[in-house]
Parts: sequence; structure tokens; C-alpha cells
Amino acid sequence: MKKLLFLIFLVLSTGCVHATLIDSLHVTPSIDEQTFKNGRLDITFWNQGNSMVTYRLMDADGEVVAEGKLVKQVKPARQQFAIDVQKVKRWTAETPYQYTLCLNATPIKGKGQAEQVKQKVGFRLVAIRYAKLFLNGCPLFLKGINLHNMQPNMSRADMINILRLLKAHNINAVCTDRVDPLWYDLCDEYGFYACVELGRGEHIAAFKQLYNHPSIIMWSVGKAETNDVVISKLFETLKQEDTKRPVIWVDMPFTDKRCELYAPFAPTAKVADDFCNMGNPVAEKPQLLASYAQPNGNSYGAIDEYMSLHSRQPRYAGGFLCEGTLDNMLKGMPAMQEISYQMQSISTLSQAPRVGKVEVFNDSFYETLSNVTISWVVRHNGAAVLKGQYTKPFTVAPRKTTRINLGYADLFKTYPTGQLTLDVTYHQSVATPLVNKGQTVAKAQIVVRPFKADALPVPDVADANPSKLKLKRGQDIITIANNVCTVSFNKATGWLMRYDVFGHTMLADGGTLKPNFWRPLTSNDRAADGEKMFGPWQDPIYTLVSLDTQKLKNPDTQRTEVCVTAQYELKAQRIQLVISYTLNEQGALKVSQKVTPHDATTQPKVLRYGMILQMPKNMSHSQYFGRGPEENYADRKASQFVGLYQFDAAQAQCPYNPYQAWGNHCDVRRWCQTNAQGLGLEVSSAATFSASAHVSSVQPVSAINLNIDLKQSGVNEMTNVGQYSEMMNDTRVLLHGQTFTFCLTPIGATAEEQ
Repeated sequence: MKKLLFLIFLVLSTGCVHATLIDSLHVTPSIDEQTFKNGRLDITFWNQGNSMVTYRLMDADGEVVAEGKLVKQVKPARQQFAIDVQKVKRWTAETPYQYTLCLNATPIKGKGQAEQVKQKVGFRLVAIRYAKLFLNGCPLFLKGINLHNMQPNMSRADMINILRLLKAHNINAVCTDRVDPLWYDLCDEYGFYACVELGRGEHIAAFKQLYNHPSIIMWSVGKAETNDVVISKLFETLKQEDTKRPVIWVDMPFTDKRCELYAPFAPTAKVADDFCNMGNPVAEKPQLLASYAQPNGNSYGAIDEYMSLHSRQPRYAGGFLCEGTLDNMLKGMPAMQEISYQMQSISTLSQAPRVGKVEVFNDSFYETLSNVTISWVVRHNGAAVLKGQYTKPFTVAPRKTTRINLGYADLFKTYPTGQLTLDVTYHQSVATPLVNKGQTVAKAQIVVRPFKADALPVPDVADANPSKLKLKRGQDIITIANNVCTVSFNKATGWLMRYDVFGHTMLADGGTLKPNFWRPLTSNDRAADGEKMFGPWQDPIYTLVSLDTQKLKNPDTQRTEVCVTAQYELKAQRIQLVISYTLNEQGALKVSQKVTPHDATTQPKVLRYGMILQMPKNMSHSQYFGRGPEENYADRKASQFVGLYQFDAAQAQCPYNPYQAWGNHCDVRRWCQTNAQGLGLEVSSAATFSASAHVSSVQPVSAINLNIDLKQSGVNEMTNVGQYSEMMNDTRVLLHGQTFTFCLTPIGATAEEQ
């Protein structure tokens, strides 16, 4: 009976092509832990009897590495043997080298047909040492993704397309409950680390079926209570059956002695960092994030914080992005560019970029940088002024840095003022099955000289002799005007209600310029009870306390200026708000906004701090100097480089369902919002700011809403778990008496057009 059960067990465990003489091939690779140069294969199979078995191990070129024959087997029995390989070529996701093991069975008495069984083999050693996860003696870092909801009946081509997409985003690991051997064949071949979540299905049969795949470096029983009898039994069985690979139990307490690798589910980067900082027993165990980064809507903020854990926390072994990330990749969601950027394996370090000298760091553990080419662009105030390619022989060993000279002259001599940036892009030089020749594999932007702006730019208008500004205080309206511009304020509200330049209106019908402390809630905002926390800031009540006017003389230009200052109380929010508008004779409007909490010890939390300007709908052309071209936020902006960009706000669409914040651009130096003829306004500030432009979804409907923010909140994960009930990085917006000043300068309007 025992023999019968064992035979059934082995039949279920086969991952090879069905055979009559050879069944249940079981291959366990290992590598010498002293030198990591020599490998060993321990091979077990079921011989159905009446056969003689010979073996042959061949490398990727078909050269024989080892061969031999086993003793004749008359009766059915389990057979086992070992093969030692000197100077073995190791399998990794970066270098997925595979050997081929061939078993040939010949009938002893000439009855039946000879058989051959082939099995791909990858030599690799997974180990936990010194509270770190190692592969082949090197620390292993997983840039992974959860893929539990893939289509059940995918073709080989469909699977390859998914892996190609993952490779393009620099993903090197997958966690899935898929038991299709073809999927893991492709992971073996193309180089992806795999974690197989067996859960409650045909777990033992699946385990045995998938055992031989080198890409599978760990097993998972999923997430369950620690007193779950079924999962506990599965967990112990897997550990007994496979002593070479770790088994993880998601969210098992790190104090549980059965836990050899701590794998929390969906923590913030702060939570992960805190656990890494704890003492024993955590210090004795690597940490792997089983699931992280909320994929819903406008999210994936603070990915850099997760990735930086690797450099400052040796125990941190990486993790797997939350389920749903693949769908976002397939849809081309903007945040996916940040994923790709943060997970790239090439870093460009500043050495002396003003003369073209930089350092290139290879963040890979096993692969050299011999198959990349380098192109570069120098930008002056966002515009490309120099470009070229690095043509010298180039290679960088794993985890090493190389200095290169891009070959241009001192930029400070050629461009003595203005911002200078260097964009460096790395391209694949040789096509691979998943990466096309010329495809971008990494990029970086280095600030050679930072941006510096004037406090109030001098507008460039056609009328060189503007008349003096006249101030008229009517019963309901305050009007300031000359031969260039007309600006009016509502005396009851203090709001700007008219802004004309040479007869052209800069405000939408019924539009104005108002403070803005709110944005449409992201999914992460809602998850942290954002409606309750931030809802009062969506449409606050502004109580006008005072409205003052004053004529001034600009000490630099000696021209007349008029300043209108409105003071408000936001009683429910317990803050004071002061807005001043300073108009000069050329039609430029300097706006300064200051908030002061009633209680100096408090710092109210808001989603943004800035103003919203409602402009005519035909002024839909946006051109800016800032980060782009895709939307970006304070905690999701590294992948979007500073440059000159333009788009049509009327054609831009929100990619998120349900509707939520979108379209923001950080580190803006200048923003122009105009019509097709170039008529409109330029926004500038002494400091960088954030901005976005949308077609209004509220009254007035026929308007372009131009958001001008000192700062907008990031989109990183917020959690309502315990003490971590809010954003975990410094991208929150706190009101603490800060002043935001910017200038609106008319452009494109001339006196001749009147």
C-alpha cells in the first residue's frame, strides 16, 4: 500500500514530458558555498523497470559537460544520482543560463521502445545568511509584482508579451498563484525570479510539478491566520520537501520561530523602515514586502522611499507591487513611468557635469553594462542646446562605478546664466528576446546649475509709453486702469472680477482668481478618510474683513503701481488669509497670498496651497518650463525631467475612474496659458511652483482652470492602520504662515489690436 501511494505521489509530481520508463524527474541544483564556482545536481526519478538509463548534461551551446550510465533496473524503483560540474555557469534573472539534462532509457530485454527525457537545468543557490537573502552568494533584491489575476488560458505569445512589458518597466520578479509550467518555463528562459503562492488549491501536486524550475526561488502559502490548520500543514510540508528554498507566510508575526523571512502585506515605506530598525528577532531575518504601493487611481507615490530602503537597510530584500499594477502598465498609466525609473539598474552620478564628466553605477548584481549605448542632451532653461553620443568602448562590472567624459566644453563659459541640466539616456545596443535594440533601459537628469528667477519679471509689451494708473473707488467696484489694462475688484468679496489688457479679457465670463486648498480626492486620500479630513477645505467660507488700496512707486522703474489688499477670516478653519494684488503700468499683476493659523502651534493639513485662475476657454494652449511631459507630483516626479513642454488643455483628459486629481506638474519655472494666437498670461515666481490646466468641471463651465500652487500634496500611500494614519513622507501640505507670491504677465497683446 505504501509503495502504491508513493508511486501515485511521484506520478503527480512530474514536471517533464510523460514517459513510460522514466517518471517523476526531480532535480535539485546547488552551488559550492565557499567559492561559488562549482555546481552539483542531485537527481531523483522513478524507473519503471526493465531498463538501463544513461544521462548526459549539456551546456547552452550543446557541448557535453558530463555523462554516464546507471545500473540496470529490473523492477520499478526510485533511482538517484548526482552530477558535479566545475566552473559552473550560474542562473540568475539577469543571466538566465540553462543547461540541458537528458535521460535515455533503453529496455534491457529489447521489449518496448527507448525513451529520452529532457529537462532544463539552472544552477543557483538561494540562502538566508546574516539576516539577508542571497542568490549565488550575492544579496538578492526583488523588484517584483503580484500577478494573481492573469487570464487562465493564455497562449505562449500572450505570456511573452506580459514578460516583455515587465522587462520594459525593469521588473525582475513575479509572485503568482499560477501553476501552468509554461509560465515558469518562460521565467526560466527570459530571466524572472518567481514566488509561487500555492494557497489552498492542488498545492502538493503543483509543488512537485513546478519543483525543477530555477526561476522559482521561494514558495508562499499566502495570507492566513497563524492558527489556520490547513495552511500550517502546507507550510510545514513545503519546508520539509524543499530545504533549498525559503517558504513565506504573508504577515506571519516576525516573532514566530517558524518565520525565516518576514513578509508583511501592504505596509508603507515608513512601516517597513521601522521593522528593519527593530532589534531581535527581526534583525535575524530578511524582510520582503509581500505587497506594497496602492495601484488604484492616481497613486504610486513615494516609490523612491521603498527603493531606497535597499541602500540603508541591508535586511530589506525588496518586494512585490500590489495586484493591479499590470493593468496599469497595459493601460499606460502615467505613474508607470515612475515605476520604471525607480527600478532601473543604472545610476548616473554627478562628478563634474559642467565639463561633461559623470559617473555611471551598475546597480545589477550579476550583469555587466556591455550591451548599452549612451546619448546625452544639455538643456539651457529647458531648451536643448547640445546633444551627442558616447562612442568609446563602455562596460561596467556589477555593483561598480565607471567615470566617463561626454566630451563637451565648460558649460559655464558658454552659458554664464540660466539653468543648465544634463539628460543622460541608456539604450539597449543588442536586441534580446524581450528588449529591442535601441530601447531605453535607463535615464537620468543632472542639475548642472540650478534655476534662479527674478522676483517680478519685466513684461514685454508693445506699448513703450504706458500712462499712469488711475484708481477709481466706486460703490460696488474698485477699478484700476490706464491705456494698457483695466483691473477691477468686487468690494463686497474682494475677489478679482476683471482683468483686461488692450481690450482683451484674461478672465472667463464670471471667472476670478481665488485661493485653493483642495483637490479632487485620490483613492489614497479617500482610504485615509480624506473626505472628513480635507472636505472642509473644498469650499470654505471667506469672510472679508478689510479691503485696502494704495498707490506705490516702484523704486526700480520709478513707475506708479497700485496695490489692493484683501484680508479674510476662515472661521471654520481658524485661519487668517491675506491676499495682495500689485498692478503695474504694463499690466503685470503681482499676487501674494499668506495664511496664518489662529493658533500658532497648529499646522492645518490641506491638499494644496495655491490659487485657481479661471481663464477664457479659448486660452487652452499650455506651454511651460518644468517637469514633464507626463503629470507628476511631489512624491512621483523623478521620472519626469525639467524641460520645455506644451499641450492643449481642452484635449487633455482625466485617465482615472472615478474622477480624481490629475495633470499636475512640479518644479515649474514659467507657465504660459494662451489662445492659438499666443494671447494670454505668463505665470512666474521667484521660486518653483506647481501648476496644471483643465477644462472647468464647475461654473463657469466655459473656462480653463489654471491651478497655481506653492505646493500640492503627494499621492503616496495613506493608511488608517494604527499610528500610521496619514502620509508617511514630507509631501504633505501644512499651513504655518507661509507666503506664496507669483506674477501674472500679459503676453501677445498689443496696442495696435485695440
